[in-house]
Amino acid sequence: MASQPKPPPHWAGLGLGSGAESALKQQLQEAQAANEALNAKLQAAKDLWQRLEEAELKECEARKQLTVCQAQLEKLKAELEKRIRRPKGRVTARLLRNLESNIAREMCDARQGFVIQKVTEKHGKTEVRRVAVCPSTSRLKWCHARECLGESSKTLDLTVVQKIEYGPGSRAFKLYPEASPWLCFSLITAERSYDFISSNENSARCFVLSISRLCEGKADGGFRSRRQFESAKGWCKLKTGCQRRGSTMQKAILSALQQAAESLPAIPASESESLVADSTAAVQQEGLAEKPMDLFDFCDELKGESSPKLPAAQPKIGQRPSTTSLAAVSRGLTRWISSSSGSPAGGGWPRPGETWVFTGIVDHVDLYRSADSNEWVNEMTCRGQNSERRMVNIVSVLPQQNMVEIRGTDKLKFVKGWARMVDDNGQWLLEEAPK
Repeated sequence: MASQPKPPPHWAGLGLGSGAESALKQQLQEAQAANEALNAKLQAAKDLWQRLEEAELKECEARKQLTVCQAQLEKLKAELEKRIRRPKGRVTARLLRNLESNIAREMCDARQGFVIQKVTEKHGKTEVRRVAVCPSTSRLKWCHARECLGESSKTLDLTVVQKIEYGPGSRAFKLYPEASPWLCFSLITAERSYDFISSNENSARCFVLSISRLCEGKADGGFRSRRQFESAKGWCKLKTGCQRRGSTMQKAILSALQQAAESLPAIPASESESLVADSTAAVQQEGLAEKPMDLFDFCDELKGESSPKLPAAQPKIGQRPSTTSLAAVSRGLTRWISSSSGSPAGGGWPRPGETWVFTGIVDHVDLYRSADSNEWVNEMTCRGQNSERRMVNIVSVLPQQNMVEIRGTDKLKFVKGWARMVDDNGQWLLEEAPK
């Protein structure tokens, strides 16, 4: 226990009593205790400040190391991208090509099987079946959905498949046009067609890619890579959406371009003028033309070809294009696209009562009950027994839907239906018969 503080000697002559002396001693003790508490707080503050300085130094060092590591990482990424873009050596290029065509995941899922719909050959009805691919035997197996695949399951030898039809051309979609065409596929042999409607996009991709790989070099219409299949599926969705809305791909693309142009913010006039001046100066320095060549300038310079030019109305610099100018550009671009896709010899659509003949670019055309092409009824071959092109009578015409109602001639007078006038590639299926 600490000794009590003693009063100074000169306090003795002050004549303080015992009570005052004890009060002074008490105050002195409290002051000493407060002083010790302040010293403890000061020491704690010094320790905390020292720790903060050490932490700040460590943080600075860590930031420097992080900056160095990030620079090294960016350098490694750049080298890796350079190696990927420009593979050195035949081995690397071959490995990259094999990686693009790798469908091991789809093959594994197809071997396990999916529950999908199978279209019967006799009645054309759909039945729910469990379907799987056997890569070791190159066979396609199926059974009832509640059963397991085994020896009693029905099989199809994939080596006899002559063609793989995917999308709108499959028999499954023709029988069930309400289904999504990117989920339908058919396996065509010399005797019959095996038609399936997948439950989702994953099962369709697995079956089509795995069957294409097992039938590679033996059947037509297969896909060699996942990228090729996804591209075909995307175009199938786009074409189907345009047909069901009664539109064309040209109109859909022009509408999307118009919406994108209207959503763009207006560029200030000063910035746009400076950009135009800089680009013009750069072109002149390189010895090129006075203005950049666009698509229409290139088309005008083609020898022996003439294409309609777009309207000359253009918005001012820094001003958003108006709806009127965009509509004019859209109409001009539509005329340019339609003229470049080729037209029949007559230069226009047929009229009811005229006689036209198939161009012969396809073997047969599909006939539908109505112009909306929702119900498939029949098909007509484009050539006869002696390979002559068949002639048809025009009943009705709907150019906005790309549909024409035709009736056969001679022995095919009973065949009647709506057919497409222009295929997906822009080729005309009918032309005016020679007189």
